[in-house]
Amino acid sequence: YGTILCRGAAAQAGAVLNEGAVLGAEGMAGENSVLMERVKVWPGRKVPKGARLTASLVSGGGTGRACFGDGGVIRGTLEEELSPELLMTLGGALGAEGRLGLGYGGGECARMLARCAGCGAAAAGAAVLLHDGGCPSVGAWVAERYALPASLFVEQEGERIFLHFFDRRGLPLSRARQRKLEGALLRGEVRRASADGVGAWEHVTGTVSACAADAARRARYAGASMTPVAVSVPGETPADRLLRSALEELGCVVLPRKAVGVPGFAAEYGGLRLAAWDEEGTVLPPERVLALVSLIELENGGGRVALPAGAPEAVRALAAVRGGEVLALDRDGSEAEEVYAALPWLRDGIFAAVRLCARLGQTGERLSTLAGRVPKFVVLRREVPLRRSRGEVMQDLAEAAGAQNGEGVRIQDRGGVVWLAPLSRRAALRVAVEAATLEDAEALCREYADRVRELDRQG
Repeated sequence: YGTILCRGAAAQAGAVLNEGAVLGAEGMAGENSVLMERVKVWPGRKVPKGARLTASLVSGGGTGRACFGDGGVIRGTLEEELSPELLMTLGGALGAEGRLGLGYGGGECARMLARCAGCGAAAAGAAVLLHDGGCPSVGAWVAERYALPASLFVEQEGERIFLHFFDRRGLPLSRARQRKLEGALLRGEVRRASADGVGAWEHVTGTVSACAADAARRARYAGASMTPVAVSVPGETPADRLLRSALEELGCVVLPRKAVGVPGFAAEYGGLRLAAWDEEGTVLPPERVLALVSLIELENGGGRVALPAGAPEAVRALAAVRGGEVLALDRDGSEAEEVYAALPWLRDGIFAAVRLCARLGQTGERLSTLAGRVPKFVVLRREVPLRRSRGEVMQDLAEAAGAQNGEGVRIQDRGGVVWLAPLSRRAALRVAVEAATLEDAEALCREYADRVRELDRQG
């Protein structure tokens, strides 16, 4: 069929028009955008930079473009990407399946945007469950607890807004669902029910205490007695308060500030990740905490874990020694997702903390002793901007390395592991390196970032 560019139409650098695509008069295909087969862009419409258009861009729209980034999160500001109108459209798209979980935290802007999304969902005929969780971790738990087709949590940090999305298992939305939502926002699709079909709002309270109690219940070892563990949680964010409540539900003695000889925890990313420090004050970053809870699952759980792309290679080493199994979410499909969904401590910082303390309370170990059973490693990450398309550079990397793995390229090199993966929000690749020492990690990170730049130039 070829492609058609009408009078005054233009395609910026890196734009790809697949067979049968039509770009109308005075239309624009933004930098690194992609028009799939037979997609038509009506006159005067612009395909935003980096967009992947799978359906025709015709009438309506005008809400702007929002793209999912790492962790299935949309980031932006009120002044630019995340307008009230866009949240209305987003709510309508999310409400297509009949029910929507909704929460917010951090400020009045988050509250306003959440209610805009709720209004869009209700206008589309969906029932809206507005909860009082206060942090994304509770948003994920509400989605799982009520088996909601989708749950949205709007988080505000100053001028920045973060939209967190979860499916009925409490997992981030699949990439297929993310693309579907991105397309709906780009086209400005508006869903409207009749007046007597507008969805009802339900206010769900007490979700923080309910989530804390459930985390403690699921983390305990069946039939095992537990000695109370003293820990500290000095933070005062909503996620830290949830963390404190969950640990108290488990039976821990929780101190409000750091104390000598007492391990401690801090909730990060709204409770979705956990940082810790042991009795000697040694910091355990989230990657190391993930390795620790994976070790517990390999030894005290079902012997199987599932991890996202770029997870610590140290977990695979632990599994190999213990005869366990590590599944990859970007490679092993629904089987990996089922395992991941069943083990919330692998994906949620609140559950991770109570699972760790349940182990300490059962065995009498110190956190430092448990941490000493995981090989030491350092993780460094760097982003490398690209001039060529991400797909082309990734293909060249895979051919050069001979190692394609799920969404990225994983390379074993000089005792370290290099993970190269495209960023979804912009023309860039992430270089992540895991090595035994900071010096080795820095050297490998620098070397592979240079390799990516060289491949980009060669194209």
